[in-house]
Amino acid sequence: MPPPGPPRMPPGWGPPFGPGMFQPKARGGFLRLVLALLVVVLLLDLVVVNLVVLAAPFASEGRTVRKQTVVDNAGDQSIVAIPITGIIDDDTATQFDNFLSVAQDDKSVKAIVLEIDTPGGSATASDVIYHRIQRYKSETKIPVIAAMGGMATSGGYYVACATDYIYAQPSTWTANIGVLLPQFNVSELMTKYGVKETTIVASGADYKNLGSMFQPDDPKARAYLQGLVDAAFEQFKNVVREGRKDKLPKDTSAIFNGRVYTADEAMKLGLVDKIGYQEDAYGYAKTKAGVGEAKVVRYLPPSRLQQLLGADSILNLSGGKAQSPPSGVTIDGVSVDLRRLAELIAPRPMYLWRGN
Repeated sequence: MPPPGPPRMPPGWGPPFGPGMFQPKARGGFLRLVLALLVVVLLLDLVVVNLVVLAAPFASEGRTVRKQTVVDNAGDQSIVAIPITGIIDDDTATQFDNFLSVAQDDKSVKAIVLEIDTPGGSATASDVIYHRIQRYKSETKIPVIAAMGGMATSGGYYVACATDYIYAQPSTWTANIGVLLPQFNVSELMTKYGVKETTIVASGADYKNLGSMFQPDDPKARAYLQGLVDAAFEQFKNVVREGRKDKLPKDTSAIFNGRVYTADEAMKLGLVDKIGYQEDAYGYAKTKAGVGEAKVVRYLPPSRLQQLLGADSILNLSGGKAQSPPSGVTIDGVSVDLRRLAELIAPRPMYLWRGN
């Protein structure tokens, strides 16, 4: 006799409710998800609007800086230290202009010390900074001193040539006077995979696409680009001659050769005025400005919080340059910086040392 089990239902009978009858329908779940996302977006929008409204009174016409006291005393006069670090690019030039504008509005500033520690960078950005220093000196008659750190090569030295006096630390590497036009040629790779460039240029504009990285190396293109690079090099040499004048030796072949020099070597070649540290540059700046006591204040970019309160990170309310979002995309886990990629495709002249 079989063991007792659950009662069997007669044929055709079943539970009164079908399986899944009380589960949410797919369409209803989707609508709830859409509504939830809309609520989140609206809340974020309100947060942004409130931040902008709160930040508006703090906007300062794009001239917000962070001030760090390096040397303090009872004096009401000041020496301003302005760092120029990292690769020199358009953002560096914009930030530097901001710093000098703030210094120019401050009547207590009696001298500027540029703390240079850079391998250089964009030829145009370096020249913009150079020109801004010259304009500042012309308008204020305030001395500007260079204090080189570990590296002040190429565009870094270009900038230093606009100053009245150049200090180099004993460990400084400097000079590297020359010009680069970075280029890459992928024509052989394209040929291997059967890819051809079919760029169309205007009739008669034969030079428009000359030097394309997708075309085989062409002597005509190389000669043309060489002329452009040599013109930029001549400009660099003129800047050095103007800045250093009779301090340079008569034979400048040992200077205009792209070499990097140590502080001692640069001193012998007339490229720097004295070997010393930042505090030595501060002391000389006070003497040059004719002040006995003065505090030293270093200008720094706004902190992230200041940028947020300044609203420039959200909207360009002040007319200054807002921070750009990261220009990158990620494809299959590989991040690509689109701005750097564009620079490879459209190379530009660089006052940059690439030995590091």
